[in-house]
Amino acid sequence: MLPLTLAALLLSPPSPALQEGPPTTPVRAVLAQQREVVQRERVIGSLRSRSRAVLAALLEGPLLEIPVREGAAVKEGSLLARVDTRRLAAERRAGEASLAEAEATLLQRGAELSDAREDLAQLEAAMLSDAVSKRELRRAQTAVAVWEAQRGAAIANVDAWEAQIALLDVRLSDADLRAPFDAVVVERYMEGGEWVRPGDALLAIVSADRYEAWLDVPERFIGSLGDLGATLEVELLATGETLTMQRPRRVPDVDPSARTFPLVAEITDGAQRLAPGMSVSAWLPLGAPQQYLIVPKDALVYRPGGVAVMTVPGDTSGESITGPALQMPVEILFELDREVAIAPGAVQPGSAVIVEGNERLFPMTPVMASLPTLVIEEPSLTFAFDLPLPATSAEVNEARYGNSIEQELQGIDGIRSMTLRHLEDGIQGTLGLAPGIEPARVRQVLEAWAAEDGKLPPGSAFAFEGQAGSDPVSEAENVTGQESANR
Repeated sequence: MLPLTLAALLLSPPSPALQEGPPTTPVRAVLAQQREVVQRERVIGSLRSRSRAVLAALLEGPLLEIPVREGAAVKEGSLLARVDTRRLAAERRAGEASLAEAEATLLQRGAELSDAREDLAQLEAAMLSDAVSKRELRRAQTAVAVWEAQRGAAIANVDAWEAQIALLDVRLSDADLRAPFDAVVVERYMEGGEWVRPGDALLAIVSADRYEAWLDVPERFIGSLGDLGATLEVELLATGETLTMQRPRRVPDVDPSARTFPLVAEITDGAQRLAPGMSVSAWLPLGAPQQYLIVPKDALVYRPGGVAVMTVPGDTSGESITGPALQMPVEILFELDREVAIAPGAVQPGSAVIVEGNERLFPMTPVMASLPTLVIEEPSLTFAFDLPLPATSAEVNEARYGNSIEQELQGIDGIRSMTLRHLEDGIQGTLGLAPGIEPARVRQVLEAWAAEDGKLPPGSAFAFEGQAGSDPVSEAENVTGQESANR
């Protein structure tokens, strides 16, 4: 009986559970894209005060007071320290007395010179009638020369005492140490009552309202940095806040130990929430736009062996794809806002990369990935100029301003389309930008053009409207129409 039972078990079909295998895991995927973007490099640095000074004593003597403490905000010209000036004041009074004596001597020498000249004149008149001897005339001439020399010496003595008093006035003013700019006191090195000498550090101050970001850029990028424009976005690493820095500039001085060179930008707002030494980072553009393979940051999985993405092989033309999850190692070239550029390799343009559910997957896990219909939204930028002039024809505005705007914009790489509308009271424009082109870069060009003298009449209003993925032209029309109605 047992052999028959065993044979029946061997010949019976497998159960449905055994036929189906492991269940598929639902995930969400998107397609890797080949796009033209500007390569960016992340650099870090720190904030510095635009001005920092260690103020030192200019006089020798007892320090009377330092009326400010660390953290005190001071205005330009405020008193920061004072040295005892009693000895200098006594010297000045003595100098004033000596000056008065020198001036009296000068008056005496002047009177004596005048008397000697008068005697000489009388002798010269008498000499015509041979009433005096040549010897008497020579003695009178000598007396005049002597008194002229003594009067000159008296004048020099007066000048010397006046200079001495002026020097004492300078030294007296040096006794009061004042702030050379608006600042915050960050350190005190002396206390009241201590004896100071010229050059002794008293306190350190930093500028209170202006900071600079000093970014350390690797030396290999010194020749490949793209156009930095008029502004630069930096991130405060402590808070995640983004700051707009002005006038970025590179300093071509490579640090031999770190092999980096500085890039400096200024900020004038937000002084209350900033402090020197805070860490910052920024993404710098490198070169012109190029084609790169782009995947979302959500597609990245970090494993002990490095960074990878999970892909699903198969036909990606439908709404979903089923298959084993394949783990593909990738090399990140640089980051964008919510995406990364990766080096060519196992992942190809159009590959389905998993962006949801990938953290819990193992290689070869069966998955069913939904592929939502992707609408690639190209960034756009809409601007409007309102001219404070009597209404003119659209043709006149086009001739005066439109052609100049077009010439400025045609020099910018990455503008795929341009639509300008010339109205009676202004100009509206919409720009279609290539993916990866920052609208802020185009805004900087337009702002710089509008700021030039003679480009627009005084009082012109210049604004930006619209965002990527929307219909910026219709939005601009609505905004401008509402403004016109309000006017």
